[in-house]
Parts: sequence; C-alpha cells; structure tokens
Amino acid sequence: MMRTGRDIDRLRKQATGLGFFNAALEDFAASYQKLSAHVSLNICSHCLGRQHLELKASSIDLMAFGLCGQCGKIKRVCDLDLLKLYRAAGMSNSTILGNLPLLRQDFPTRPLLTEGMILALLEKIDIPHDQPGPPQDSPGGDD
Repeated sequence: MMRTGRDIDRLRKQATGLGFFNAALEDFAASYQKLSAHVSLNICSHCLGRQHLELKASSIDLMAFGLCGQCGKIKRVCDLDLLKLYRAAGMSNSTILGNLPLLRQDFPTRPLLTEGMILALLEKIDIPHDQPGPPQDSPGGDD
C-alpha cells in the first residue's frame, strides 16, 4: 500500500508527539528525585528569571500560590515539570484549569500528589480531537 504525503505527515506528527510526551514523562518522573523535606518542586517567576527561564505568556494563568523551592518564599509559583507533562499531552489552559492540579504540592507540610495519582488523572481527561496535538514548545523558556 502506497502512503500519501498527508499520511506520512500525520504519522510523523504522531511519532513526534509521542516522543515529546515520553520525554516530558521522563522529566516528570525524575523530578520526584529532587524532592526532599526542605525543597519544593515549585518555582516563582523571579527565580525563573534568575535561571534565565521564563514562563510563556500562555502558561502564566497556570500559576498558584505555594512555596518556591528556590527562594523559599510563598508566592505565585508553577511546577514546570508538571506543566510540561500537561502540555506534552496536548492540554489547553481551560482543560488544565478545569480538571487538573496546578501543583503537586503547594507546601511541604501538605500531601504530595504522586506520579501515579497525576497519571491516573490524565487518563480520565478527554482531549478534544480538534486540538492539533502537543505543542512544539515547552511551558518554560529553556526546559
């Protein structure tokens, strides 16, 4: 069977999307290794800037109040590896805001959402078929 150019492009996009998701999933799983009793997985916009990173304008609404793992201050923070996973799954802001946690742990004294819990939540989300798939850029500047 001969494949048309459109079929090949669709297959490439699917493979790229799967690779993008797998890479995000690997980073997400590895981020749990960074966690300790005194370090949060969250980062505020000020600390992102100090690391020469920035949250894309489309992801700024996905920040929540919590403890920054870099400066230790309570501010609006994001969990970059969690956002990266959501974006790799092709999720829009409205899907994320309406169905998923923005942080795995807002403060170290609160329960941590495990990798299994997050993946179980992702499996329940129905992503509209008209979405083009995972974006080609990550939520942060260089991550």
